[in-house]
Amino acid sequence: MKSKKFLFGVVVVLLLVTSVLPGCNKEQQLVIPSSLSPYEVVEEIFPKNPFRFIVGTSLDTTNLPKGACKEGFDGGYSEPFFGVWYIKRDGRPINQSMALILDFEVLKYQGTEFAQRSYDGIGEAYELQNLTYRNIALKAGVEPVSEEDAEIVGGVSNVSWYLIQSGCFVICIDGHDDVAQDALDRTIDTFGVEMR
Repeated sequence: MKSKKFLFGVVVVLLLVTSVLPGCNKEQQLVIPSSLSPYEVVEEIFPKNPFRFIVGTSLDTTNLPKGACKEGFDGGYSEPFFGVWYIKRDGRPINQSMALILDFEVLKYQGTEFAQRSYDGIGEAYELQNLTYRNIALKAGVEPVSEEDAEIVGGVSNVSWYLIQSGCFVICIDGHDDVAQDALDRTIDTFGVEMR
């Protein structure tokens, strides 16, 4: 339990440090057009990854994340990224064999109230904490990796979790710390709108 709290503290410190760097502290909010499908949201966020959508799957009410609201669910999409397939924003590939380094899920709901319930339910199920990063409210935390999943995720003992809600969408990001952070920044860079 102490290591989980320590790792969460490290994640929070990293987020806080990067949020005060020049150019990162502008007032913004996340705005995802409700006309997009969950697949299109992923496509907008990861346009340059040549291997995306190879193993992605549609989500229905039988394979939602723990704590997600089934009521008002309007579809979802899950895209797992393996080390050899993920290209960071700076253009560098991860090249970490076939380890699962990121799971990126987009859930769409029939209305904001259902998305909010799902956001709160998932946050509670994974014991995520409220956090503001780049002036975007989100939930974050660290989840221990079970012994049977350790080999799949490349031997890491914990994965970072980020949860974002924007209108009728909920985005779940979990993976290796640097890759989950990269995916979070991609999401904000893609759909963040500066407020005046």
